[in-house]
Amino acid sequence: MDRVRRILIKEGPSSFGSGHAFSFGTDLSRQLHRRCVPLGSKTTSRVASRFEPPPLPDASDASLDRAVASKNYISRKWSRYPKCVPLWVADMDFRSPLALRQSIASVLDHGCFGYSDPSIECTAAVASKLDETHGFAGAVTQNPETIRWLPGLIPALHHVVRVAQLRQMDAKKNSHVSVASVTPIYSRFLFTGPCEGADVLRIPLLATANGHELEYKLDYETLDTTLGQPTCKVLLWCNPHNPSGRVWSRAELLSVAQLCVKHDVLLLSDEVWSDLVYDPVSTPFTGLGALLEEVPGLRERLIVITSPSKTFNVATLNVAFGAVPCPELRRQFISVGRDKAETPPFGYAAALAAYTDPECAKWRLRLLDYLRANRDHTYDVLCRNVGPQHLKMTKPEATYLTWIDMEGLGVTTELGPFFQRHGVALTPGTPCGAVSGVRLNFATTRNTLNVGLERLLRGIDEICIGS
Repeated sequence: MDRVRRILIKEGPSSFGSGHAFSFGTDLSRQLHRRCVPLGSKTTSRVASRFEPPPLPDASDASLDRAVASKNYISRKWSRYPKCVPLWVADMDFRSPLALRQSIASVLDHGCFGYSDPSIECTAAVASKLDETHGFAGAVTQNPETIRWLPGLIPALHHVVRVAQLRQMDAKKNSHVSVASVTPIYSRFLFTGPCEGADVLRIPLLATANGHELEYKLDYETLDTTLGQPTCKVLLWCNPHNPSGRVWSRAELLSVAQLCVKHDVLLLSDEVWSDLVYDPVSTPFTGLGALLEEVPGLRERLIVITSPSKTFNVATLNVAFGAVPCPELRRQFISVGRDKAETPPFGYAAALAAYTDPECAKWRLRLLDYLRANRDHTYDVLCRNVGPQHLKMTKPEATYLTWIDMEGLGVTTELGPFFQRHGVALTPGTPCGAVSGVRLNFATTRNTLNVGLERLLRGIDEICIGS
């Protein structure tokens, strides 16, 4: 029987249910962990930092321990697994920038919350963002009709599949289509196709390792073969990549775009992580919009989507947008997506502040400094304490997520429930297309991260002892 399965079914109290409380040196931290997890053993020198964090993005974030300790704190991340340190869902334990919060407050003060449309200023700010960051080079500013406002990114995944089905019906062909994605990938990329009656085609990324460090690369031969299947009509793409944190190079993106044109496949590029690149010099972000002139035929097949949600921690304000440069594709994309929800005025206010207020720009740089230190700390702690034969992990070039592969532990069972027994919630690998992996979110305060890392290490210890 699998090692993890043996541990999960053995009788007796959970391994984190006895002993002493974690020590953070403050009463607030003890309050936090009474809410998060049952009492467990103390943190150890295993999580001692060689990468001290810089100041928090906002000074008020220092009081977040008090906020999450309160039962009135409304957060899926913290409430879904109330006995665990939550290092799973992709949002942050940092307050959004003050300027952005003030922009939202101005809408609240107005007191009327009816249906709303983006202001001229907001549309101009988003157009500029698409032009400058995502490579459209002035085209969206010249033609704002290119923009398709969305209440989130996930609806766009569904809408592009519907477009592919619509095109098949218009051509009087079988409307059955397949949707391709590389794996591992954010789980919704794999769920969207079946929700719309389409098949999923998985294209495993090639994993290479140098010691502990895991890197994913494209398997061009498999990508070409998969996109060439008769039913394959959509490639759902993520750049930067969730969960590995890869920033795909221009050369890689060029090959992807050319193959989509070659096989007449719609290419939807989710670029929501583009503002969280750690070293823009060595790993520059290239938006697919930058390849329109270089790849004939890409314009007729490309949809780029993004949002301020990840960078500015405003996921539930329901503001996102796409750039669809081809008028006919845009018409189809709109026609199949008329069931989308409304973006609230708070979302438009947040987007305007995020992309125009200089204080938000400064906050983003402070955020990157803090996340970079947490990334390096997470990598250092796990690599110091677990041998490369047992654990390999990415050192993300972007995002606040790292992918950890534990195939070397002999694991063949889903790891998520196992680590929850040890008091840490991680995103399990199976929904992402890789059973032996987990995704860890390090966008939290260093104290909380350390408790999660300690509990993760104790879970790995138990697997090793039980082998």
